[in-house]
Amino acid sequence: MSAHILVSDSFAPEGLAILEAADGIELSYAPSLSVEELRTRMIEVDGMAIRSGTTVDADLIAASGGRLKAVARAGVGTDNVDKAAASEADVVVMNTPHGNNITTAEHAIGLIFAASRNIVQASRAMADGRWDKSQFGGRQLHGRVAGVVGFGNIGRLVVDRLVALGMTVLVADPFAGADQVAERGAEHVALEDLFRRADVISIHVPYLEATHHLVNGETLALMKPDAFLVCAARGGIVDEEALVAALDAGQLAGAALDVFAEEPPAADHPVRRHPKVICTPHLGASTKEAQLQVSLDAAQQLVDFFQKGEVRNQVNA
Repeated sequence: MSAHILVSDSFAPEGLAILEAADGIELSYAPSLSVEELRTRMIEVDGMAIRSGTTVDADLIAASGGRLKAVARAGVGTDNVDKAAASEADVVVMNTPHGNNITTAEHAIGLIFAASRNIVQASRAMADGRWDKSQFGGRQLHGRVAGVVGFGNIGRLVVDRLVALGMTVLVADPFAGADQVAERGAEHVALEDLFRRADVISIHVPYLEATHHLVNGETLALMKPDAFLVCAARGGIVDEEALVAALDAGQLAGAALDVFAEEPPAADHPVRRHPKVICTPHLGASTKEAQLQVSLDAAQQLVDFFQKGEVRNQVNA
């Protein structure tokens, strides 16, 4: 009997081809199902390949009637999957932690450049017909201090690039050793020390209960008034209300965000309209190269799971 795999989000054709060619796999590609349509189809689904658009909650898992066995997330973040409910139902949840690392690190670096040099604001002024050269003086990165919160796959890549730019790089991560950080040319420090010393802070931690509003009113109050905050990790790590208040109070110079607590944020959300904030619509992994790789990885995970019983990069117990 074939395993029925449902791909419910957009997926690279090369990844779909892996599933179509695999023995014992029956593929359904339906990236535009409503929540109700998806729930109705779950009774026929053995495995799912998803991106950030599909929410696999307890109700969806229950709708499979016990048939669902594996979910492969084409990407890193799995906060759109109820991992506790999946474990309770003996569903394996896997992610693809390597396919979009470089792409996401590059986007964070791009946001750091954009924030420190007022690139977006200057471009808007030019589009409005203005030549406000004196209004957009920025800051050089070389010789200044960068803080990287999180020393995982993406955080390490960001550290490498900031060191190459000639910055003094601080790292805060309770799970990283000082020697491990020093090997990459950075200094391991406490989170509070990083917020006090850094001219640019880039966030690279997963969204967990422990990291909810990790960046809050207290940590923002520690920042230098000419420092910038960048987050291309996950929404909910930065307390957006506290960020707006801190910007209005002059506690930091600006921020650049690629992720938000609610996506998309409301059109009138203060963070979208704030003159000191650069926003991008969760583009961290949005390159052709990254989308191809995570699709290939997720597809192969499902094939290996159903053909060989092999599990890679499981993120639930």
